[in-house]
Amino acid sequence: MLFLSFLPFLLVSAFAFTANAQSSSQEILKDFTSDGCSMSPDGWIIGQTHYVQCCVEHDVAYWRGGTRQEKLTADLELKQCIKEKSNSVVAEIYYRGVRVGGVESLPTNFHWGYGWTKRRNYRALSEQEQQMVDEKLSQVDWQALYRSLGIDVP
Repeated sequence: MLFLSFLPFLLVSAFAFTANAQSSSQEILKDFTSDGCSMSPDGWIIGQTHYVQCCVEHDVAYWRGGTRQEKLTADLELKQCIKEKSNSVVAEIYYRGVRVGGVESLPTNFHWGYGWTKRRNYRALSEQEQQMVDEKLSQVDWQALYRSLGIDVP
C-alpha cells in the first residue's frame, strides 16, 4: 500500500525526466557541413561548379531545419538559383530531387534538419535554437568550405 502512495510521484517524475531528456537532446546542434550538391553534379558539366553556391545555401537551410513551409521555401530558392545559373530543366530536376530525397524521415546525411543530433520532424525553431544556429554559422570558415568544394574565393 505504501508503494501505491508513491506511484503518482514516480509517474510524474518519470514523465518530467523523459520530457526534459527529449527537449535537451533536441537542442544539440552539430557544426555546419556541406558537400555541395549532394549526390549530384555541382555544375552543368561534371567537374564544374556553376551552381555549388546554390547548393551550399540550400544546405544551410537543411542543416538548420524547421517547418514544412521553410523546407518548401528552401527548395524553391534552390530551384530559382539553379535556373538563374543553368536552365529551367536542370532546376526542375534538382527541385524534384530535393523534394523527395530531402525529407526529414530518410536516413541520409542530408535530410531536413541534419544539423541536429536528434530528429526534429518539422517543428519551428525556438528562439534559443535559432540563437544556436546563428552562433554556429558565425563560426563557419566560408572560404575554407568553398575551397574544399573546388571554388576559388577572393
